[in-house]
Amino acid sequence: EILTAIARKEIPLPFEAKASHPAYYSYNQSNRLWEDFYITKNYSLGTLLEPARVYQVKGTIRAQYATYKLVVRDPKGEQNAVISLGGTYHGPQATGRSPGDQLVQKRGAVILQLILNETDLKAGVPAASHLVLPQQYGQPQRYKNWYIWKINNIWLIARPWGDKIELKSSISEKEPNLQALAAIGDQTAWITDVAAVSDYPNLQQLKTGLNQTEIVDKDWKNQGKLSYKSLAGDRLTLTYQKNGALGDAIINGEKRVLENWPVLDSPYIQQKLYSGQLEIKVPQQPPWRLRATLMGPTWEMDK
Repeated sequence: EILTAIARKEIPLPFEAKASHPAYYSYNQSNRLWEDFYITKNYSLGTLLEPARVYQVKGTIRAQYATYKLVVRDPKGEQNAVISLGGTYHGPQATGRSPGDQLVQKRGAVILQLILNETDLKAGVPAASHLVLPQQYGQPQRYKNWYIWKINNIWLIARPWGDKIELKSSISEKEPNLQALAAIGDQTAWITDVAAVSDYPNLQQLKTGLNQTEIVDKDWKNQGKLSYKSLAGDRLTLTYQKNGALGDAIINGEKRVLENWPVLDSPYIQQKLYSGQLEIKVPQQPPWRLRATLMGPTWEMDK
């Protein structure tokens, strides 16, 4: 019942969560992939970090892993909107990502960068990154350098950088119902943010909120450094690592550290790295623990 309540989001919202995973198809190489999640009643946002630039396109690859995925709840419960952001080397624009995608997330705000190096160019990594979303939500409204969509009960805002910014009404014949905002060039970047319509009931109020945000990009062209103060008041900074895969991130003044990143960390489920113990805590329910033992897994419940 507790796990069902979490899966159905029948728990207090919003909440943040972190997760780390072993290397692909590995049971002993822990803490090799890292995810951030932000779950609200209107949307869920998740981002993925990988430890290295990977160019393999055949065999066992992680091409199906999305760098950024935003799922916006349909109030009618019929079809949620799915939005993706990233490069397109490891997949089509609708689900794509590139070896050099680097990002940082805090709640609904994300900075993503893709700066191609010599290896990227030799491997044929496309010089572009895309924000892809359903065509039914129409063309974006514009305010300063922001592109703005109203999707169900949220506002999605995006600020791209590139040699050229291009809106594609349809991304391909296979995906005729998807549109894309493309940032084109060897050096591209994005800031995206999400806000509830209940907090900003109309576009003018959203514009007022955007006037309180802050973008610092003076060192982006030469140093790959971007900083953003979000609608929620969080300060994110990402400095791109041109030959790496993770980027140097600072969130609200604290450097992001991936060593010992928990297997799961949220208000409701926790498992520390190498602990062998999963704890489940839901309001008005006794805590549960799943513990690994030599005789197999055992469930424990506090009385």
